[in-house]
Amino acid sequence: MYLLVCSKYVRHSRVQTNVKNKEIEIEGMKIEEVNSAKYLGTIMNADNLIKEEIKERTAAGNRSFSANKKTFQSKLITRKTK
Repeated sequence: MYLLVCSKYVRHSRVQTNVKNKEIEIEGMKIEEVNSAKYLGTIMNADNLIKEEIKERTAAGNRSFSANKKTFQSKLITRKTK
């Protein structure tokens, strides 16, 4: 039985370094370096910036509001229930 694991890593550093090798090999499995990745629902990036995270959460809130817009505008449901 073989287990296929797709792994990537994000390098966090306070100092910019020019590393030529962007892959790590562990027991024959190559792990690729990426600039950003989603981990436990949070976007992590190499620059430690949260701009992408804020944009994604704002978009998720807008999608949620748009999906429930008819419910919010309905006169059949009381304001207390909303």
